[in-house]
Amino acid sequence: MFDDITGDELIAQILMEHVGRFADDASIRYCYLVVEGADDMRLLQSYVNKNVVSIVPGGGKSSVLNCLAAKDNEGMSVHVVGLVDRDGDQTPGHSGNLVRTDYYDLDAEILAHSNVLDRVYINHCAKSKIETFIVGALRMRVHSMLRDFSLLRIASKREGWDLAFRKLSLQNLYDSVVGDIDRRKLIGKLAENSAEIHASQIEDLLNRELAETGDWSRMVSGHDIAKAYALLLREEGGVSFKPELVEKMFRSALWPHEFINTPVFTLLSAWATDNDIDFWAAVA
Repeated sequence: MFDDITGDELIAQILMEHVGRFADDASIRYCYLVVEGADDMRLLQSYVNKNVVSIVPGGGKSSVLNCLAAKDNEGMSVHVVGLVDRDGDQTPGHSGNLVRTDYYDLDAEILAHSNVLDRVYINHCAKSKIETFIVGALRMRVHSMLRDFSLLRIASKREGWDLAFRKLSLQNLYDSVVGDIDRRKLIGKLAENSAEIHASQIEDLLNRELAETGDWSRMVSGHDIAKAYALLLREEGGVSFKPELVEKMFRSALWPHEFINTPVFTLLSAWATDNDIDFWAAVA
């Protein structure tokens, strides 16, 4: 429904809604939070103060950025703030009316600042697996599985290499003996997907990224975490869920006090303070 909406259409939608409510009265302390899509809207809806905040789902990052640009160009007095995924970008998290996630995307951010991974596993794994469960181990396991995959995806895009990451199956790369992704299989499969890039080039690129990247956990996407987590649930938890369902389980398992600990909450709060807007509902 929202996938094709443009930045100009978003700002027009916001303006129509605002004029309909307040006749463009600049004194009204009301704002519009523009997010990349409906999933982000659903997650944030239960936390914002609906009396003064309206969440507007866009059609991806570019639509949010273009919406903010259009708002600035028009010189509108309406309060608009955009929230976008970092996607491996190192740009500062708060710039004017734009907030970026501290981690790769919003899902990765809430998982990094919560116990959701543990909570979902305990509630859904086979009963026989609970006794061997180690609190906190899942986050390390998932990130370890995705380290090479995530670094190569971002670095290869930067290099202009088309390695067709979407064709990869983590299941086919998983080594059940060591409980991790097989690095040689990963590099080999990526090389098979390209007629121009050789395995040695991919390995050299990965080694360089490992040496130069500080906190590589920020390069792991929430979507990939869900895929790796679904694999671990099946291989070690004795239950099978599709990654798409796992993503929904993650969001449903987030507790309000955990959301408060995320950089997104802090950055949006700072923007709200600067603009004198009572942004959040009571979050316990």
